Amino acid sequence: MLLPCAGKEEKGAMSKSSPGERAALDRAVRRVTQAAVIGVSVWLLSMVALAVLRPAPYASVWQVVLGQIVAGRVFAVSLGLNHGYDYLFILYQASLQDVFMMLLLYPVLIAGYRKAMKMNVVGPIISNIRDKAEHNQKRIKPFGAAGLVVFVFIPLWSTGVIPGGIVGHLIGLRIPVTIAAVTAGNLLAVAAWVFFFDLMRDLSERFAEQAPMLIFVAAIAGMAMLQLMHLRRMWRKRRAVRRRAARDEESTPVHEQSL
Repeated sequence: MLLPCAGKEEKGAMSKSSPGERAALDRAVRRVTQAAVIGVSVWLLSMVALAVLRPAPYASVWQVVLGQIVAGRVFAVSLGLNHGYDYLFILYQASLQDVFMMLLLYPVLIAGYRKAMKMNVVGPIISNIRDKAEHNQKRIKPFGAAGLVVFVFIPLWSTGVIPGGIVGHLIGLRIPVTIAAVTAGNLLAVAAWVFFFDLMRDLSERFAEQAPMLIFVAAIAGMAMLQLMHLRRMWRKRRAVRRRAARDEESTPVHEQSL
């Protein structure tokens, strides 16, 4: 995969921004980092305190924390419910963990991503995250903060907290608004998984026998959709060519047409 550069809107903003504006952004990013360090410290201390004071069942909370880092918030919610954790605790742990990770990575994702992409291990990860965010920014921008909340809430591979933080920056939201929208979207997503997990698990078990047929139908539908999208793009290109040819013909002087 080619390493992406900044989006066109971001490039323009960076080239037009004054040294004072860049310095203000740097100060804001530093404040975000400081707040993230404080928040993570308090959050981790609360995890440790709960594991010490109530080892049953919270002595295994470290497994949930590591599981969320590796496999995401859905895995953390599932593991927490299987361990018998309280719903409010799962909301607290799973919703804040990803937000704190985003805040800790904010300087790299927003200000220092060009340098980070040159690193062997971190570079491909940062490149992939930036790809997802830049691909979705045009869809989110018309809806502002509300669109960002929905973007973070949707449980797809290209969405989530960290891409949401980058999207908020790319569409021009202020940092506090971005953080608030990302936190709200993640909290709603975790709450949906916590309170509807049993229902979703029952549905998955109910349709397990029909899964091969559903996958086959989905594959056929997907292929048909891709073909329709291809035909639509070809039709638009042909229409654009015809319009361009008509404009060129109209702009050609009469004596040149007679020649």
